[in-house]
Amino acid sequence: VLGGAIRCYRLLPEESYDNDAGVVGDEVASAPTSRPDAIFSEQLCHFGEVTRMAITADERMLFTCGEDGCVYVFEIRNKSRLLPIRQSGGAEGSEEDEELPYSEEVLMTKTALDEKQHQRKDLRRQVEELANQTDYQLRHRDSYHAERIAALEGKFEKSLQEQRDKYEMLREEKDDVQGEYERKIRDLLETQKSELQEQEIAYQEKIVAQVTK
Repeated sequence: VLGGAIRCYRLLPEESYDNDAGVVGDEVASAPTSRPDAIFSEQLCHFGEVTRMAITADERMLFTCGEDGCVYVFEIRNKSRLLPIRQSGGAEGSEEDEELPYSEEVLMTKTALDEKQHQRKDLRRQVEELANQTDYQLRHRDSYHAERIAALEGKFEKSLQEQRDKYEMLREEKDDVQGEYERKIRDLLETQKSELQEQEIAYQEKIVAQVTK
């Protein structure tokens, strides 16, 4: 950058870059200016030397600072693939079809963060209320079913006891009827036996009377 102008180069293949590309004096170079095929454009902005340049993580914005105390923001459009910078500090290129990995970080304003936290608290509160309501409903249902079971058991026990009492009463009646029937049978047999004996005696007496004549 000379005289506060931003020179934007079209990035060339990795073999086209020298290891000494960087900032020299008041010039910031992204590619050698001596190459005839280096295509660039200049944007006049600062009224002094450019001291710092930085690109955002998503490679969409370019920030520049100059000795004039101004900060300019450029939007990067139709950008070529940027060459990854290794720890050694040199500019190492990648193959033409290799994409740079996207950052997993997400930029968010404090207002949006507060809103998300508030929504999270509301959702947590709703979950707790729903859990309490569900627990209450379950307890109420268990209590209702326990009462119903107790009532049905009491009703069943009462009905069973009534059936037992009725059975005992019928058994007693049956024993009485059977005893009365057996008594009548015995009386009838005794009567028949007595009549038969009387008839035999009378018949014997009649025969004796006929013989004695």
